[in-house]
Amino acid sequence: MSWHNRRQVLNVQLRRYYRGGPERPLSCKIVPYPALKNAKPALKRAAAESLQNSYKVSIRRSCRLRAKLPVPSRVSWNMDFIHDSLSNGRKFRVLTVVDQFSRECPVLGVDSSLSGEKVVKYLEMLNETRGLPKVITVDNGSEFTSKALDAWAYKNGVQLEYIRPGKPVENAFIESFNGRLRDECLNANMFFSLEEASSKLETWRQDYNNFRPHTSIDGVPPAEYAAKHRKDFKIAKKLNLAVV
Repeated sequence: MSWHNRRQVLNVQLRRYYRGGPERPLSCKIVPYPALKNAKPALKRAAAESLQNSYKVSIRRSCRLRAKLPVPSRVSWNMDFIHDSLSNGRKFRVLTVVDQFSRECPVLGVDSSLSGEKVVKYLEMLNETRGLPKVITVDNGSEFTSKALDAWAYKNGVQLEYIRPGKPVENAFIESFNGRLRDECLNANMFFSLEEASSKLETWRQDYNNFRPHTSIDGVPPAEYAAKHRKDFKIAKKLNLAVV
């Protein structure tokens, strides 16, 4: 097969699954396709250079193509609490959880008090609906250092990553989210009961996840961004590509 035909085969195989073209970068390591498997090294390098120019990926000496892929299955969550009060002065707490990869908020747990056992209850609910991350970043509050949460994390193979005391910047994702939640929901509403607070917070969470564009994830809502990359990850697995 001539070089021109082999290049066409290679490009067609790529575009079959990555229809976005050059503006949509490849997101995984790609082993040379069968059309180039037995080709001479110089031909493989020429194919790699052609793909580099078309798809803007970097080249390794092994002629494998490599680009960053933030894989949805390798997620890390951030978890924290935020406080507010009802109209009668009764205080309540909100458990906030943010996915570092997609910026999604999986849950907002509302209660008058949130112990380690109640945190575990919310995490078990998330385990049933969407699975668990490998790492959860938390501060050194008593709820997160409790035996209940520690035992749950050990049982489920989740690593609890504690920030240094007095260093909230190390949990920056959740701190930024909490600020937005307070400005846009807690400070903008008056709550007369825990049920009303829970309902309004859930409405805000759905709007944040599904309709609110996020500048750090290509200007799309978190749920849309996560769904797009889950699809890309499934395609990579279907093609038997090695994910970085």
